[in-house]
Amino acid sequence: MAETDLPPVPPRPAEGETVGLRELEAADITLSVGLRTEMMLRGDDRLPADALSPLELLRVRMTGPDAWTDTMDAVAASASRRLWSQAYARFADSAPEGTDAAGTARAWDAAVLLVLSAEPDAVLTDLRYAGDGFRDAVRRVAVHLLDTGTGTGAAPASATELAALLRSGLGLR
Repeated sequence: MAETDLPPVPPRPAEGETVGLRELEAADITLSVGLRTEMMLRGDDRLPADALSPLELLRVRMTGPDAWTDTMDAVAASASRRLWSQAYARFADSAPEGTDAAGTARAWDAAVLLVLSAEPDAVLTDLRYAGDGFRDAVRRVAVHLLDTGTGTGAAPASATELAALLRSGLGLR
């Protein structure tokens, strides 16, 4: 997630809300030396939640055991769409010379359907499917479609087989 994924008015910490070292580690947040020192001086390995940036606070909450809020869902969808958009832009930039934009887009869309789902809109806004492995699998199938010159029609059996292999490796049916 990035700052740009946050809503205009990000969630604030609740009064008295604190976060612990385990929660910070689970959210993959590295504290500054100053904040680590503050934690040690407090003696309880807790830190006031308002010491975190809004993005860090949201990451801690998203990795916690509590149910997700609508804000968390919206931020996750925004991050997912951003990651997929960046992945497509990199793919389009590296398309073979002479490939038109429509053919590139068709190859990408076909690869998304082959690898992820028949419901790409739902999948592309689900942060669980925005990881490097999923984006790489779609890119690999899209490249294969462009290489076989089939970005304009039905996917060849080889693309379907590649997608099935990659889906299996990602734990998808």
